[in-house]
Amino acid sequence: SSLFVVEEVRTVQAQSSIMSGYGGDYGGKGDYGGKGDYGGGKGGHPPVNSAIKMLVAPKEASTLIGTGGGTSRQIADATGTKLHLSGRHEFYPGTQMQEMCIKGASADAVGSAVMQVYSKLAEETGKIFGGEWDVEDGGARVHFIVPTSVARSIVGNAGENITMLRQNSGMKVHVEELAIGQGDLAEQVISLAGPLHGIQVVLPMILEKIGEIAYQPGFKTWAFNVHAAGDKGKGKGKDEGKGGKGGKDSFGAAPDADPQMSAVDMLSSAVSAIPQHLANPQDNSQAIQFNCPVNCISGLMGNSGSGATAAEISMATGTQIDARPIDGNFGEQAIIISGNAIGVIAAYLHLQSRLTTMQEMVSAPPSFEGGTAGFAPAPGRML
Repeated sequence: SSLFVVEEVRTVQAQSSIMSGYGGDYGGKGDYGGKGDYGGGKGGHPPVNSAIKMLVAPKEASTLIGTGGGTSRQIADATGTKLHLSGRHEFYPGTQMQEMCIKGASADAVGSAVMQVYSKLAEETGKIFGGEWDVEDGGARVHFIVPTSVARSIVGNAGENITMLRQNSGMKVHVEELAIGQGDLAEQVISLAGPLHGIQVVLPMILEKIGEIAYQPGFKTWAFNVHAAGDKGKGKGKDEGKGGKGGKDSFGAAPDADPQMSAVDMLSSAVSAIPQHLANPQDNSQAIQFNCPVNCISGLMGNSGSGATAAEISMATGTQIDARPIDGNFGEQAIIISGNAIGVIAAYLHLQSRLTTMQEMVSAPPSFEGGTAGFAPAPGRML
């Protein structure tokens, strides 16, 4: 199953009144510099009264850049904002995703740019993958990065704000507990999963909460800082900071990434790193094998117990699940899962959850001795 129906993202062309006020001041050719700065033009950089950061998968980043940087430059010029994208191999800590920052003179301008970005990403498939593979038609997986104080405001007292967002948007809204950075640079990721149109409900509230702290001295420091700067620990390209310096001297050194990574981050990072040919649903070359106590086999493979059955898990993940005797081992049988890499991983986690439940029901301690877990070529006799 995914770690985190058909409606298109409404284009922001209907918001021409929002964008028209910026074309004259910040239009022209724009400024494509370094490893991913777009916008600004000859009129200089727009005043930074609002900003938001986003995570995009490398394939999405390529789509947004376009030929010669034309796509991002067009979005920046149309909305009077500045877009900064981290380098191709500069990933946000704990992920395999690049960091994009959108800065502008107002929340309306920034919001318009965000919606144009997502409209572009959904243009081809009608969905936004956000680093995941299994996204429903008309669905979206998006990730915003906000200052920690904004993240707390989004949650609200006793979770009242985030509950309201979930109800009004129809999206799953999750605030990562792990904060990246310290002081003014501390930030957290807000992940959204659900229908595309739900973004238009959540985004205004996020920008409103950001606007409440935009007057604080540390806000611009945060807006110009880039954590996805690799081992060099500096912002890249021509993104300008408080001191007016760009390139290697971009304002705000990124602290070392926290060595602790949540389980969801770990799995998300691993899935994002899977080569495209292994993620292809037609590739069924992968297999995982583990041992299961014989007194749990019927519960694991049949209809007894709780949760999805092996047959339902097999159908949902597109895998084949088989139980086989083990020569000389009368206490266990081998459970072999074969199929697509991502499906195999998902099925394995589902089966382990079901097995744990079965073992509790029969009061049998977990037993994985003698078992093997790892990727191997799927045997030809696999069912």
